[in-house]
Amino acid sequence: MTQRTQADSSHGSGGFALRGQMGALLRAKDWSKTQLGPIESWPRTLLGYVSMVLEMPTPAIIFWGPDQTQLYNEGYAVIMGPRHPRYLAESYRECWPDTYPVIYPWMRKVLERGEVIQVEKELFTLTRYGFTEEAYFTFTFSPLRDDSGAIAGILQPVVEVTQTVLSERRAETLRAVALGSTGSDATKEAFGALSSNPKDIPFALFFRRPEGAAELELAESVGLEATAVSLPGFLAVARRVLQSATPEKLEDARELLGPGRIGPWDEPTRAAFVLPVRRSPAEAPQGVVVLGISSRLAFDDRYREFFEAVSWELAAGLAAERAKKAERESQAREQAARAELEIERQRLHTVFMQAPVAITILRGPEHVIELANPRMCVLWGRTLEQVLGKRHFEALPETAGQGVETLLRGVLATGTPYVGTELSVRLARLEGGALDDAYFNVVYAPMQSATGQIEGILVVASDVTQEVQARRRAEGLKAQAEEGVRLRDEFLSVASHELKTPLTPLALRLAQMKREAQGTQPGHRPRERLVRHLEVAERQVKKLAELVGDLLDVSRLSTGRMKLELESVDLSALVREVVARFEPEAERVGCLLGVRTHPSAVGWWDRLRLEQVVTNLLSNALKYGRGKPVQISVDRDGERARLTVRDEGIGIASADLQRIFNRFERAVSERHYGGLGLGLYVTRQFVQAMGGTVEAESVLGQGATFTVELPADPAGGAGPPAA
Repeated sequence: MTQRTQADSSHGSGGFALRGQMGALLRAKDWSKTQLGPIESWPRTLLGYVSMVLEMPTPAIIFWGPDQTQLYNEGYAVIMGPRHPRYLAESYRECWPDTYPVIYPWMRKVLERGEVIQVEKELFTLTRYGFTEEAYFTFTFSPLRDDSGAIAGILQPVVEVTQTVLSERRAETLRAVALGSTGSDATKEAFGALSSNPKDIPFALFFRRPEGAAELELAESVGLEATAVSLPGFLAVARRVLQSATPEKLEDARELLGPGRIGPWDEPTRAAFVLPVRRSPAEAPQGVVVLGISSRLAFDDRYREFFEAVSWELAAGLAAERAKKAERESQAREQAARAELEIERQRLHTVFMQAPVAITILRGPEHVIELANPRMCVLWGRTLEQVLGKRHFEALPETAGQGVETLLRGVLATGTPYVGTELSVRLARLEGGALDDAYFNVVYAPMQSATGQIEGILVVASDVTQEVQARRRAEGLKAQAEEGVRLRDEFLSVASHELKTPLTPLALRLAQMKREAQGTQPGHRPRERLVRHLEVAERQVKKLAELVGDLLDVSRLSTGRMKLELESVDLSALVREVVARFEPEAERVGCLLGVRTHPSAVGWWDRLRLEQVVTNLLSNALKYGRGKPVQISVDRDGERARLTVRDEGIGIASADLQRIFNRFERAVSERHYGGLGLGLYVTRQFVQAMGGTVEAESVLGQGATFTVELPADPAGGAGPPAA
């Protein structure tokens, strides 16, 4: 009685966990005024689902009943934004009228067909930081069943993938800008690439300083065609940034942008970031770029680095244009052109060494490392002195055989760039030279000599290991959730059948007993038939009690509410008591019980749990023994007591010997053997809790042997072991 009071003290109404802020809201809610009614009237399955959702570390919500009444945890409350807590226990349709036409067809598939719907990278609008935010989530709709087994609700666990979506989108933009910088008009093509990403760059302006000129002029713009933009105002800011060579953020540029709508969102674009266009701090800016900041994104370090990369790509494109112009002008002066090319290579070397991305140059068919900037050395886990001038696979021997060499040779042979996403490479960059699993986004671009021959490869790489590992953890959580749904459905199906099976004959027998006791069947001897009916009823009630007892034990084990009451127990005496209770059943099925005990098999154990262990093993031996003899023995081996139960029945396949100790697992699939597949699971949990082990040995068709070993009380022991 004391244990039950302690266990219930951490639960709210209806017997399920109500901790944290959501627990407080649920306790304060007047459920009698909702579609669900008082908690006491809720299905037991719903109580379990709500407890599960409140404990989940990721955002999750339950939609229950015909109106899809909403019940969710604290993580999902963040997604609800200003709708929380107004729409707790309210209809989904009332809460989300704008998304209902899109989402409800998915819900119908779950409710009507029991389908599991997976939605990847869906856009949500949130207000977590005081503004309407662009966010993306991956979620699953899974069916939830009521106590009768019918589908009555939907579970939706949610994983936020906003950073993944933003990283992919921005990486694609940078790739497009980089590819555009190789065209005849690098700036125009680069701005064409920027126009494909209005969510990150709602508008852009590029003020270029022509060679030999002191004044800036507007060269390109995107996203501002239909607005009354104040070009003089932006030009004044651009002059200031050009002079200081320092980026500047315009917190409120609405007066410069005019009244027109800019970008894809309803909220007006109000902020912008202005950067000097150059490839290194040592280089004079070639112009100034103004990039609009999305009204639905926080301007964090990643956003700023993306803008800096855009500026760098623009500078690289301008450098490429200048290089081509210099090459055309130098055709008549080959000697001077070569000198100019060498100067340009030196400049590129400086740019690469200071670039915000990892860069290396591999020269010739042996892939000699001609250049590696500091970021690339960090990715490799080497110093520049360790790799410069060495062959790639001499400096990084662990990369041999991982496919990198095949890719590099393909670029040299075909002259076609290779662009790889999440390329897996194991590098010896951990302490002691241990291999580290890493993932990179890479570009292998062929480098041509003045005569057009491919003489090397330019490698640009970025480490995306953390993003890949985060996504895989999310995928693992999803798989665990799906496995939990499968186990739950299987359990409900088996439990419903097994609980119903003994109740039906019990009801019939009791009704017949009542009629006979009242003398409604003349000519019979009511007392003798009454005894037979009572015997049948007792067996069925006993079976039902065992099933319910197993379910209660599993519930206590899974919620951590089981506590051991240790006392000095004589295992031999306990076994003899249990065997005596089983003798009538053994006689009924024609089974001979053999018992051999040891007089000193004594230890500090939980008598009730140990009795249940012996009962479970002996019950299984009688059930699967086919009426053949069953041997029970108790031994003492040093400080260990050993209980062995051996039958000569149907046996267990070797592949199932470990599986049978799992929840809801049975070695025999035939329905007439009965049971929920919980007895051996409960047995192992009890034995392990008392510091022991339980093992099974069997040959299919030749019976099975179960051995339990427990720590015995040492000779002269004065009390129970320390907790």
